[in-house]
Amino acid sequence: MIGLVVGRTAVLVHLALSPVSAFHPGYGPPGPAAVSSVRLSGGPGPAVVEGRIPAGEESMALNEAVARMVASARPGPAGLDLVDASKLIEIGAVWWKASDPSDTFVGGEEYTPEDSDVGGEEDEEYGDDFYYDDPDGAPPVPPSGRYGRITVQASVRPLVTSLRIHAVPRRFPSYADHVLVHEDGSFVIVDKPPMCPVQPDASNYVECTPGATGELYGPFQTADEFGEEYTVTRPLICHRVDSCVGGVVVLAKNRNGQGVFSKLQRERRVKKLYKAVTDGPVPLGLHVHYMWSPPETRGGERKGQTDAAFRSPPCQLLSRAPRKGKDWIRCVLEVIRDDPVTTPDGADRRECTIRLVTGRKHQVRAQLAALGRPILGDALYEPLAGMTLDGVLGPGDGLAADDALGEAVAKCR
Repeated sequence: MIGLVVGRTAVLVHLALSPVSAFHPGYGPPGPAAVSSVRLSGGPGPAVVEGRIPAGEESMALNEAVARMVASARPGPAGLDLVDASKLIEIGAVWWKASDPSDTFVGGEEYTPEDSDVGGEEDEEYGDDFYYDDPDGAPPVPPSGRYGRITVQASVRPLVTSLRIHAVPRRFPSYADHVLVHEDGSFVIVDKPPMCPVQPDASNYVECTPGATGELYGPFQTADEFGEEYTVTRPLICHRVDSCVGGVVVLAKNRNGQGVFSKLQRERRVKKLYKAVTDGPVPLGLHVHYMWSPPETRGGERKGQTDAAFRSPPCQLLSRAPRKGKDWIRCVLEVIRDDPVTTPDGADRRECTIRLVTGRKHQVRAQLAALGRPILGDALYEPLAGMTLDGVLGPGDGLAADDALGEAVAKCR
């Protein structure tokens, strides 16, 4: 169900949406990993601790600052010791910013986001995953007012340094199940397991596709534009798929490879095939929908809006009727096969093969749901089976349709 062909003019990538079990959100304890389980403070408290480091010495070890802030926000008899605080830093659960970059003990380097926008069919913004993992140099200073991830021990100045600490980092036990499919001078291609993100989570920089690939199969050798060889410990992201999706993911060893793959995507020379299991047949042929995609901040709110009522739903909402305007994105996929299949529970289902023409967030899942055939076990889109925005925006009783859609969205998980 997963194949790969690399040719002179095309790359064929088969991706499989795993049925049923892939969508169960239990992250559970971590599997084999470089970072052992993090013991948290014993008492209740926020999952994210944020604020300025309280007054103390002129400078303070980062793990000490993390331990103090977490223990203060999540009181408990055990507290958070320095070893556990160091584990939070190592896994990438700690972000920092300086109130005044010129007034910090570290600095000098300009902000450079890791895995900057790679373009292509995956047209979502990658966001700012700024990080630091060079123990031999001074951590770069994020731009004023912006947080950057830091993954090694350092010294920080209280009062002028703020921390954002994900005290309960998300864990992805399937992270250790990546399988190497192909490697050459520019690319590393892996079979990604379901329930593991391609891009690092805000609370976990290690358990993701680049982190797993580097740890399990690296380091890798590549060369720069002058032919000088160098070592790569963590390959670069070329494209993304949802964390619940299992299948082939292409990573680049260098920026040149990343750019080449991006160009292939823009020229439609990358073909992506998905397999999905549904409860009934899906009509063959091209399917076109229009996804409501208003400009959002990273917090999921409409720009300029802070009220919770303006927060976007976790799922993507579609219209069958053509829509125009900057808030609408055209989505196209083609169902090329629909075959009977028996799932492990002994039930008769359908397995459809889908060619993705455009690449949007949750596109396959959202379009199949709009067609009335959500992917089996997809708790985020099963409540929306057969529902679109057409009833809300078209003629008829828009209020009733809006209420029905709101109730369905509330059930999406």
